[in-house]
Amino acid sequence: MLIARRAARRLARDVARVVPPFSSDRLQLAQDAVHGLVPRGARWTTINDEPRLPFVAAVDPSDRVDAQEAEEAPVSWIVKAATDPVGIQRLIDEASVLGQLGGDDRLGDWRRFVPRLVTSKAMADAHVTVQQRLPGRPLDLRDRPWPDQRTDVAVALDAIAPLHVATARSTTADQSFAVAIDAPLDRVARAVAAKSLDGRPMDEAIRRLRDQLANALLRRPMVVCRVHRDYWPGNVLVRPTTAVVEGIVDWEAATVEGSPVIDTVGMWVAARRRSTRRSTGEQTAVLLSDPAEPILDDVSVAAEAAGLDVRTAVLLAWLAAIDGSLMRFPWLAAGSWVDRNIRPVVEVRP
Repeated sequence: MLIARRAARRLARDVARVVPPFSSDRLQLAQDAVHGLVPRGARWTTINDEPRLPFVAAVDPSDRVDAQEAEEAPVSWIVKAATDPVGIQRLIDEASVLGQLGGDDRLGDWRRFVPRLVTSKAMADAHVTVQQRLPGRPLDLRDRPWPDQRTDVAVALDAIAPLHVATARSTTADQSFAVAIDAPLDRVARAVAAKSLDGRPMDEAIRRLRDQLANALLRRPMVVCRVHRDYWPGNVLVRPTTAVVEGIVDWEAATVEGSPVIDTVGMWVAARRRSTRRSTGEQTAVLLSDPAEPILDDVSVAAEAAGLDVRTAVLLAWLAAIDGSLMRFPWLAAGSWVDRNIRPVVEVRP
């Protein structure tokens, strides 16, 4: 009987690592973890309680006053809690990036766009982080004509540009840089392992794509810098009545050295696909094949600034977006997502 109880407890722990508990349980976990940091009686507002993603809540002091009447904006927080391995690693990665950005004096006043990390706490089979809550709301481009959306995208790109400039360096891509694309392309190849293209395994097309990218990058002068790597309108906070940027959030995918097109071209693709109701892969395929695509000139400018041709820049941005999705949401590989986000790109002939 004792052995059976121990086995049951081990099974429960294993299940908890894979299947996050209900949001109410994670809310309680988050509240317990920040005891002493957040005032008692603070108001908790759930932002995300999707079971397969980290739990996220906004926390405001109970005595919050009208911001127009206060000499300083009252302090509020974003609390995140994860209980599965993927979510835990996301919170650990984001905490590390926020710490690095906060300590990088090259960034100067630009750091006001980055949430200040308050604490990052490891717990038994869980992780909780607390960060400063920045003002503003996510940039919303829905139901607006494309010229207006394009203006807002340009503002968002102006907001990330100081990070790229302050951390940029010129380099000549060597074999090690080409190898850096292998891991994400391997994940993409595994996602299409059961798929076929023109009667042949689709992962063969991914390997050919890898060779094309490596040949385009090797021995080519280019610019590398720190990049956000998940830069899309939902991660840009703006003032409710204007497009003035107040902050940039969700930094867990950031990398120290990557091409700026991952952010710049990635933003153009993310914004345009929402306007046209396409997937990331479908919009990327249009950019690679349609010379009349409206954002092609903007993408060309971004590619030239990074020292890349348009095709290579678009593929690097696509790869970062697809790999980021597969790493955060591995279950996507089992559904139709592959046919909308990977197949359209590998079907485009160079």
